[in-house]
Amino acid sequence: MELYGPFLEVWPEYERMISDREAWLAEGKGDPQACSRQLVTTCQWLGSMGLALGQPEAVVRDYFRRAAAHGIDMMRLPGSTKALRVVDIDLSVSANGNAQVDAYRPRPSQVHSGKPSLVAYLQAMWCVIAFGTSDAIDTMAGYGAGDCQIEGLVVGRSVYDSMAGLTAWLRGRDEEARRELRSALRQEYSPGDATLLALSEGDSPRFLRHLGKRLEAHRRQYLDEPLDPDGLVCVHALGLCRLAAAVGLSSSEAPFLPVRLLEPLPLRGLSPLPAPSLRTRIRKMLGVE
Repeated sequence: MELYGPFLEVWPEYERMISDREAWLAEGKGDPQACSRQLVTTCQWLGSMGLALGQPEAVVRDYFRRAAAHGIDMMRLPGSTKALRVVDIDLSVSANGNAQVDAYRPRPSQVHSGKPSLVAYLQAMWCVIAFGTSDAIDTMAGYGAGDCQIEGLVVGRSVYDSMAGLTAWLRGRDEEARRELRSALRQEYSPGDATLLALSEGDSPRFLRHLGKRLEAHRRQYLDEPLDPDGLVCVHALGLCRLAAAVGLSSSEAPFLPVRLLEPLPLRGLSPLPAPSLRTRIRKMLGVE
């Protein structure tokens, strides 16, 4: 507990930030989408910090629920279309060694789409999956890459296939989800995608194996930042565990994985898997995923 003492110092500041941003939203001030994104992050931080500080589970869960609700707001509220001003500058070094500006050419004003960023969408999506209501999850599943700002963002096709697989799964289109996730995994291994594919196929041992890899990746990411609130709880893994429970796959409490905070989703069945091909059967016999 002593390790987390600094959290007590910043707690009032974060609470004030939440109150201010929620007041701005109510009064129509500022950039509503940016306010909502800040609320997603800050509410998640206080939920994680509260867990580390031993606060009651109901209090911790409420912060995460608020983050999920603000995530839904972030997707529907308008954002700023203004971009940073960009100029081209030609520099040279004078005879006495000083840098001097030879030309200064402002570029035409840039305009953003006003959509939330892809990173913000994914953060909010997994928070909603882990802590939102069924209706909230359905709402979030209606959004996709086309609803996000991707100007200047360079990502591989696997990211879009992964997102398509997730939203298809949330909409109950099991085979489409499996197809998209397999496509993403062929391009680049992701423990999160592999975990979701395993649960979509009802494969408990494989689900737990890849879930463990996802948690290990989270641990390594925050190994040198023990006081980073984002590192205290792996919300992505929590969301995967909640989806898994809905198809009858269980998971256990683990570091970064406080499954006791999760509330059950309605149970759903799995569409049957097609008969495996000869190649797949051979790979399975050889122990190749």
